[in-house]
Amino acid sequence: MRSGFSLVITLMMMVLLATLALGLLSLSSVTLRSTQAGTNMAIARSNARLALAIALGQLQRTTGPDQRVTARAEILEKTAKLNPERRFMTGVWGSSKWDPTRPDDKTFVEWLVSTIPGTEDPAVTSFAATALGDDKTVATIVGTGSVASPDEQVKARLVDIHANGKVSGRYAYVTFDNNVKADFATGGTIPDDTLAKLSRLSAAPRAAIDLYGLAELKDAASKSTKTLVTWNTSAAAFPGNNGIVPRSTFHDGTANTLSLFTDVRNGGMRADLSSAFEQEIGDFNAINEFHNSGETNDTSFYSTVGTAYNAPEFYKGAKLGYLYEIPVGGSNRLRGPTWDLLRNHYRLYKRDHEALSWPRAITVGTDTFAARGEMPMSYSSGLNQTNGNYSWRASPGVLYSKASKGTYQSMNLLEQPYNAAASLTGPINRPTAERIAPVVTRFTLALGLVKRYNSGVEELGVSFDPYVTVLNPYNVPIAFDSFGMFISKMNPVRLTVNYTDADTGTQKVANVVLSANYYTQGSLSMRMPVKSSPYVLQAGEVKTISPERVDKSVVDQVIKYSGITPIHGTFDYNEGSGIVATGQTPIKVKTGTQVTLEIRGRTSGDTELDHMIFSLYYGKNHSGTTRNLDTDVPPTNNMFADTDIFDDPFVTKVSFATHDNSSMGSLFVSRTVNYSQVPNAGQVGLSVGALDIRMKNTSDDVPVFTAFNPRSAAVDPRDYSGGDRVGPGWDLKLSPITDISQLQLATDPAGHGMWGGGVVAPNGESKVVLYEVPRVPMTSPAQFQHADTSVTSSGGSRHIGNSFPNAGIASSTDIQGRRALVNNFANVGPQSLADASWAGNEAIWDRYFFSSLNYGTAPLAGGIGPRYRSLDEAAEAVVDAKDGRDSPFFNPAMRYLDWDHSSRATRIAEVKDYSTIAMHLAIQGGFNINSTSVRAWKAMLGSLRNQDVPSVSGGGVSYSKTSQPSGTGRYAMPESPDSGIWSGYRSLSDDEIDKLATAMVAQVKARGPFMGLADFVNRRLTSGSKNGYETGALGAMQMAIEEAGLNGSVKGGKDSTFGSMEHRTINVGSRSMTVSTATGAPQYLMQADILSQIGAKITARSDTFTIRTQGQAVDTEGNVAASAWCEAIVQRTPEWTVPTTEKPYKPATSYPSASNNGNPLLTRWQPNTNLPAADQKFGRVFQIVSFRWLKQSEV
Repeated sequence: MRSGFSLVITLMMMVLLATLALGLLSLSSVTLRSTQAGTNMAIARSNARLALAIALGQLQRTTGPDQRVTARAEILEKTAKLNPERRFMTGVWGSSKWDPTRPDDKTFVEWLVSTIPGTEDPAVTSFAATALGDDKTVATIVGTGSVASPDEQVKARLVDIHANGKVSGRYAYVTFDNNVKADFATGGTIPDDTLAKLSRLSAAPRAAIDLYGLAELKDAASKSTKTLVTWNTSAAAFPGNNGIVPRSTFHDGTANTLSLFTDVRNGGMRADLSSAFEQEIGDFNAINEFHNSGETNDTSFYSTVGTAYNAPEFYKGAKLGYLYEIPVGGSNRLRGPTWDLLRNHYRLYKRDHEALSWPRAITVGTDTFAARGEMPMSYSSGLNQTNGNYSWRASPGVLYSKASKGTYQSMNLLEQPYNAAASLTGPINRPTAERIAPVVTRFTLALGLVKRYNSGVEELGVSFDPYVTVLNPYNVPIAFDSFGMFISKMNPVRLTVNYTDADTGTQKVANVVLSANYYTQGSLSMRMPVKSSPYVLQAGEVKTISPERVDKSVVDQVIKYSGITPIHGTFDYNEGSGIVATGQTPIKVKTGTQVTLEIRGRTSGDTELDHMIFSLYYGKNHSGTTRNLDTDVPPTNNMFADTDIFDDPFVTKVSFATHDNSSMGSLFVSRTVNYSQVPNAGQVGLSVGALDIRMKNTSDDVPVFTAFNPRSAAVDPRDYSGGDRVGPGWDLKLSPITDISQLQLATDPAGHGMWGGGVVAPNGESKVVLYEVPRVPMTSPAQFQHADTSVTSSGGSRHIGNSFPNAGIASSTDIQGRRALVNNFANVGPQSLADASWAGNEAIWDRYFFSSLNYGTAPLAGGIGPRYRSLDEAAEAVVDAKDGRDSPFFNPAMRYLDWDHSSRATRIAEVKDYSTIAMHLAIQGGFNINSTSVRAWKAMLGSLRNQDVPSVSGGGVSYSKTSQPSGTGRYAMPESPDSGIWSGYRSLSDDEIDKLATAMVAQVKARGPFMGLADFVNRRLTSGSKNGYETGALGAMQMAIEEAGLNGSVKGGKDSTFGSMEHRTINVGSRSMTVSTATGAPQYLMQADILSQIGAKITARSDTFTIRTQGQAVDTEGNVAASAWCEAIVQRTPEWTVPTTEKPYKPATSYPSASNNGNPLLTRWQPNTNLPAADQKFGRVFQIVSFRWLKQSEV
């Protein structure tokens, strides 16, 4: 029995040992498999890291150099075949050899995706059309863990890795362009203080996350996005959303992207205009880049005027430099605005002119600007003449002066380096500071019949009542001592009186001639008398200057046939001044008989023009003594009729023709009355006719606000083609009237007039704001749209940042041309025309930027001061990376890059230099204009949604909430936050933003990739249509605005019908658009309005990329044993591959040259061969800023 029990025990132990042996054997197998799996995963990860290294090397090689642009493959949808599977690939193009005169010739570099060497060529664009093949040879790089839609998944070619002749693993990668997405991160603290609010319309802090359809996340985003590393991991910032945010926006949204300020056209870093323009004038004048034309203004006469004018602020003999120069013919050039003019426009916010201490200074309020003429003071000679300091010193209006019957060819004037005109003793100086002055919109001369008494004898005279309507076109009040006009040799009309002579009873014809037609004989001077305080025109205010009523205690004032007639002007409206014109012999009319006044234009054989010269007038002489404007008038024996060289700030000269002409017809009105109806002396004359010369408006036939220049220094029929009596932007009529009130010159006793939509109710407006005087530091080149950068009316307006072509240049492939002369005005040819928008954009957008670094003691709008008082303080704050309320930048998105390990002193010195500060800066949320994401564009365009809008209504600063609509940046500080067509703030609804974003992407696909910012801003120098778009007529953004129909609701405009205007009808894709006469009105959306807001953030290339890779381990039978995914965000830095102080470019040796050969507009810079070869090949260093491994569920 025991033996049986022992057997049982033995058997049980054997079973237990067998079970234990089997268990140990099984455990050993698991351990072996686990070890093998771990090895496989290690191999897979190693291969993923290998893919990352290969991708990073490709990225360094292809996008490290400066002259590169990047875009997704879907940008080719309109121009080439594209496989939808490849649409999210990043492509790289070279921009070093791109020529804007051949805009479609582009150099492709490479697609940033894994390929099999020898079988696929990623260096050709057609690669984007190839198929990926079956799933065994491709890897899913972006799958259901990253995107919600299967259409958004991204796959890449798997590349075999061989070991010992066998495939041991595979890898795949795709490099994604982050800057084509909208960045929702702020990247820093955005203060809610007053200074930060002032920047809202010119530098929006981040894209509008709520326009992604994620409005409920907006509050969380504003608190969280600062700390986001990647948008793909941002779900943690929005608790409770289960990752929906990143999955729905993988290809459209991102976080913490940075863009360098790279010049993709010339290479190198862009130069900072903020740093340059903030410098004091002496330091700025020492910068050769802005004063290298070889030309100098002639201000030698300053020493005879007074010692005050020797101050640098008056630009005594300063060297000149031009934003651009356009070749014309052989060695002639059309010069753009001087750099000094642009600097002084920028510095208007500092109120430098108001701070000048000089004898003629006027005292103005804190929020009022002193009106001023151009600098240097080309209007003054300083000669000590009896009647004031008048001489033959040329001002811009003398462009059409003539020595003898006008045989001088005025077309040469704008093209010559020194504009000496006819018999003038000096050149026309180039403006270094623009005028801030009232704009003349209308001159009206009312004529009629009135009785007068000459030594007690009753005679008949012609009542003579001149009116001048002026506009303050700015968003701030302007003040001046006096404003007025001067007409020399005044003969605009012929006056004929048919009457029965009181003495003889016979019919007689008398000619009433206004001028002896010799020098200043028979001239008119109407000026507003100087008062104890300056006259002030509020922002946008329209007022009419009336002739002041003649003192009834004296004999009525008679127009002097051989002298100068001084008249006082006043803003107090009145009808009937008591001023009378008479015949050379007395006109005595028999009682009870009929009398007829006939008013005609000049005879058809007369080639003379009449000239009205409008000026500001100071109440003091150069010494500071009081001045009598009644007697201080030009001498009568040494000035020609069309000369405008006076001792006061010149505003504009309006020249006009009243000749009988076959093409323009004849001017004639008459009225016959009984002599008993003629009013007695001292009464308002019996109205007969009015010569009405006015600037056109939206009720007319041209878009005068852009096609022509309302602020021009010279308005002349010869300015364009000679086919108009004044010029294409003006109108002249001789109309019959029975009462002056019919003219509706004023709407109230205070003299308020109308313009904008018309000159009378209901279309006319009494407040019209067209331009902005900067009250805060500029942040975008587009804000130069408010600078007055053209001399003549035909030069146009709103140049920089906009893209409408010059109205007079027929071919869209040209940027310079002339109109054919229609009428022979004294044998003077038409002026040269230039596409100043194209030239200005080409010169500024890729080469320069605004850091918004600012300092000083001058208060900003509302009395708010800069945060730092000196450049030294501001530069130290930059290097210390001061943020929020301590930031030295006005733009809250500007960032200091701490990549440089040089000494603090070296970094501060480089930050203080306009040409090197960009080496230390980047813009948070830089947006690549080659983006094809509608949602990203929508977020960028809506970045002012729900922002406080600053305005300067009444001179002071106030803030208004935009609620949901998104604003645009025509004005960094509009005169009013209301959406009035002539003075307000344009806002866009969410639906309009969506339409604009959709149209914008269509433009990107039709024209892109853009080879630089200027290529994006400008129209193309091409003819015909491309993909339904007339790309030679408008820039991409303006085309998108028009195609989206955003200006269809602007009131007051109508189709332009002016026959001599080119490009009136434009194909905008889905329709044909006729250019509206309201183009350029404040409510008419222009691309510069948007670029003023986002211009600081846009770029043509990307610097932040996401690399995703997959690595695979493969077993001996070729099966996938393990897969691993990783993701890295890489950032391009300013650091060169090989450290160097050399720049990729240098000034072209061909500029300046005495022969003026070459094209300085396109070849101002040339490559620097001294740049190290490694830097030429690999450019700037990329750094990995974040890395993570991905689970398969996250891919």
